[in-house]
Amino acid sequence: MSDVLQRILVRDRSVFPAADVRLEELARDITAFFPHLRSADEIDPIAFLGRPTVLRRLASVLAPLVPTGVDRLVEGGADGGVLAGALALETGIPFALLGSTEDVRGEVHPGESVLVLGVRCDTGLSRTARLMSEQDVRVAAGLTVLGPRANEDWPTGVPLRALFGAAAGNGGRLVVTAEETT
Repeated sequence: MSDVLQRILVRDRSVFPAADVRLEELARDITAFFPHLRSADEIDPIAFLGRPTVLRRLASVLAPLVPTGVDRLVEGGADGGVLAGALALETGIPFALLGSTEDVRGEVHPGESVLVLGVRCDTGLSRTARLMSEQDVRVAAGLTVLGPRANEDWPTGVPLRALFGAAAGNGGRLVVTAEETT
């Protein structure tokens, strides 16, 4: 048996790239679909969400960012729940989707704690958080792939985190963001 396999069997995590290296690689993979990218707004999420290898890696990077105690993932928006489904498979946390007519597909129960999930930090994300609050569901946090962007509609005091942003003067390249807003 090879040395690497032996180390994996004893759960030696040093055989895997560090988290910051994985994030940088993921950012490069996503922007590779858009060779003439000038800003993150030009990214079509389906271009990378439709790639199983990128989606699997994205879910593995997002999973450690899910707050402890979250009962359910909730995704709103036009991306069809692809991200919520992948993250649910990675974490074992069930998910629900918020449709365009504000109907919840799946189960969400009063008193639950949810993570509002989206590809972009936009009004759809804020709408999802607002509707969950109206149903007596506690919004623990928001988590997006692309952002952060000023979002005046996001609930005050609720953490909002984006994995990637586009830096001005960076040729549209995605940069890893450690920013969290509340």
